[in-house]
Amino acid sequence: MKLDFYIIEDDSSIVRILENIISEYQMGTVLGSSCSSQEILNDIYDMKPDIVLVDFLLPAEDGLEIMQKIKKTNFSGKFIMISEVTAKRVIGEAYKLGVEYFINKPVNVIEVVKVIEKVMNTIKTEKMIDLLGIDYKSTTIIKDKKESQALNQVFMDLGIMGQSGIDDLLEIITSISESKKDCDSYNYRMNDIYKHLVDHYSKKGINTNKKAIEQRLRRLAITAMENIASMGIEDFGNYKFEKYSTSLFNYKDIRTEMDYLRGKSKYKGKINVKKFIEGIISIACNK
Repeated sequence: MKLDFYIIEDDSSIVRILENIISEYQMGTVLGSSCSSQEILNDIYDMKPDIVLVDFLLPAEDGLEIMQKIKKTNFSGKFIMISEVTAKRVIGEAYKLGVEYFINKPVNVIEVVKVIEKVMNTIKTEKMIDLLGIDYKSTTIIKDKKESQALNQVFMDLGIMGQSGIDDLLEIITSISESKKDCDSYNYRMNDIYKHLVDHYSKKGINTNKKAIEQRLRRLAITAMENIASMGIEDFGNYKFEKYSTSLFNYKDIRTEMDYLRGKSKYKGKINVKKFIEGIISIACNK
């Protein structure tokens, strides 16, 4: 999948490096580049790129200010920030504004390719969902629109949207949401949940069993853990890493998973399916 890019950067040498990387690795086309606020807004409005690479430190305005202006034009693409900034507060603010990933300066080819490929995969998943007509915001039985939209965002953040087991997870969340009195009351056993799902699918004429459901949910949680651990390796201050690493998993297991992915340990992090589910519900409730 080839995409359209726009680069917001005042250093022409970095622009050339990024253009060469995108071209050499056949990722798409760089439609333009600039560091002038008005020119940027005009270009992005006309060109509608899929990905904007934006430098944090610009002559007149910082990258976050530029991003805010772009977002007001109803821009639907993705942002990748190029920066030497390490301040946790600034990084957190950038993620909240919609930055997908950071590319550190000095620019490294391997990092640039890796980050862009991850964002491209996110875009690919979103387009696939649109093509298939899947709308988790409307298909989920959860009646609270805000909670439903929050769940959709959580699934995207974790990289599990469209994965096997997501329907199981949605039905569990729906069932719990309808039976609990508030976001913090969880009074159930996982075995009962699996039984509920077997009955639920049976009524729809779908033949499955508790073991198959449990395995699907475990794989889903494992995929989420792997993705979150990868974020932590690349950027320990990643807003999504901070948000999900302790709310959905035990932090000790996240660190173990990070060591495994680095090749420093032969052991993977363990997951707790119940904690994973309860964490997702709590995040959605408190959006």
